[in-house]
Amino acid sequence: MGGGLRLYATQLAVLTQKTFLLAVRNWKQSLGQILAPLLIVLLLLAFQGLANLVLSRDNPHPPTTEVGNFPRCWDRNTRSKAEDYGTECKSVVYAPKGVAWVEQLMRTVALDNSLDFDRDFVAMQAPGSSLNFFADNSTIYNYIIDNPNTTQIAIIFQSAYSFTGGTPNPKIPPEPGYILFYNVTEAKSNNNDSPAIHFVKSLDRAILLQQSNLTNVTLDVNYRSYPRAKTRISQYDVVASDGGVWFYVPPMVIFFILLTEVVTEKEQRLRLGMRMMGMKDSVYWLVWIMNGFIFQVLSTLVLIVSGSAAQFKFFTNADFGVLFVMFLCFGLAIQR
Repeated sequence: MGGGLRLYATQLAVLTQKTFLLAVRNWKQSLGQILAPLLIVLLLLAFQGLANLVLSRDNPHPPTTEVGNFPRCWDRNTRSKAEDYGTECKSVVYAPKGVAWVEQLMRTVALDNSLDFDRDFVAMQAPGSSLNFFADNSTIYNYIIDNPNTTQIAIIFQSAYSFTGGTPNPKIPPEPGYILFYNVTEAKSNNNDSPAIHFVKSLDRAILLQQSNLTNVTLDVNYRSYPRAKTRISQYDVVASDGGVWFYVPPMVIFFILLTEVVTEKEQRLRLGMRMMGMKDSVYWLVWIMNGFIFQVLSTLVLIVSGSAAQFKFFTNADFGVLFVMFLCFGLAIQR
């Protein structure tokens, strides 16, 4: 009985020494098994930083922008601007044609913004019609649809189609209502600074000048976007959401390497040779179990320490013993 125990202990010590020497010789592989959790934590930390950067963006105090002059139309076909008038580009298309106060409003807007009324402003009217709102509205609408990105602003003054005694009212009404079309593409390509904002400011000034009979009116207009709050998922926790998927990797690394080494010894008939020399199967498997257990303990410690150092709430808010037992049992269950 005593001789059997001594033989068992001797074989256990020799195989343990053999496994230790192989681990030392393959120190890169051994170090990879131990530090695999650290790489996972660093990866999760990078994901968490990216999530915080994207999901925590807010702008509680957006900057204020002054509404300036109404710009000349940019011809997207010829890439021309300023003095180079595009053959198709129209800064302002308006209707109706031939109404005195409408013409005066458009001329005032052109003068305020240093535009050429005869070249930048185009009066559009349905062919063969005279002050027909529905016909003019249809004509302008179809022109905008059929000629995309060639019209910056289109405006139809509804109140100009009101007749008094069979003729248009020569004076501007108290409420000169209008329908305004503007190029959304132009607004998006210019940081959402729509030309319509600048046009409406100039138009309001022209309306005030006509209605008040003043010689000069100054409008100080500013605008800014709505404040933007953080999203409701701005406190997204990568570990709490996806940690289970990533913490599965370190035990699998250890299991894969152990399996590879066991299969390698079998392929090279090392195990058969040791059995022929009297090695017991129980000793052989016990040594490999001990090897996997030691690597799993070290890997678990590295995972908990690195997770706590990264300040992941999953690690900082839980007891060390609970985490150690849980990850250790999880890893051993995979190696079973």
